Amino acid sequence: MYSTCTFAPEEDEAQVGAFLARHPEFTLLPALEHAAAPFGHPGEANRCGGHPLDVGLVRRIWPCDGGEGHFIARLRKAGTPRPLPAPGALPAQEAAWLAAQCAPEKPAKGGKALPQPELRGGVRHLRGEDSGPRAGRQRPQAAPLGEKAVRAAWQQFAAEAFPALAQRPVAVRGASVYLPVPFPPVSLHILRAGVFAGRVQNGRFVPEQPLFAAYGALCKNQEPLTLPDPRPAAFLRGGESEAAAAQNGWCCVTVDGFALGGGKVSGGRVKNHYPKALRNLK
Repeated sequence: MYSTCTFAPEEDEAQVGAFLARHPEFTLLPALEHAAAPFGHPGEANRCGGHPLDVGLVRRIWPCDGGEGHFIARLRKAGTPRPLPAPGALPAQEAAWLAAQCAPEKPAKGGKALPQPELRGGVRHLRGEDSGPRAGRQRPQAAPLGEKAVRAAWQQFAAEAFPALAQRPVAVRGASVYLPVPFPPVSLHILRAGVFAGRVQNGRFVPEQPLFAAYGALCKNQEPLTLPDPRPAAFLRGGESEAAAAQNGWCCVTVDGFALGGGKVSGGRVKNHYPKALRNLK
């Protein structure tokens, strides 16, 4: 039986090596054995965590390869593969689940039947029905914010947290705010010539990591840490910490003067807003 497993980038080769050590019934196979063309890059031996692993069999798909940091490993389990259902037929387990979902509701006390709940998207798909938005249960869409409202929310936030940036010109794209930077004229398609400051959510401006990474030194409210302190490592893992210097509101967490990321202080605690995709989960 073949299986293709996609792990988070933080787990990668070490996770596969640990899995194979716990489950000897699995064998690692070349990820590109049935690929029409090569893609991505081989695994990295320095990420194996001490486990013996042939990194040439796994693949990493970095953003430069057109992916989002994916890691792919192809495994085969020893034993006799279970027979596949006939084309168009459902396995017994899925058929039983579908029958239970489609069964009429039992009458409540008093003889009145309860209203039939709307089928979930998976059931609608198995029944061949339209899997679009639920009729009559769509959430009302909020009216798009105007550029004036977005700029006002940014100005209010910048005046409190980044007063040195409050008078700088900004570019508004929908509810997002960018800080333009000088860029030489080139014959290239430029995706973003500036710093993504954040976006307006529920009427308030919410800063993003690029703002703290680029202009953290200009943040009025800072929580300074030092490298020997265990709190920087905890912050990179997504943990909270005690606010020793920062006041309530948005703050920039620094390590020996270098900006690490953003947080929000409330009740003497720094609520972590470091992006989950960048956190160290080991």
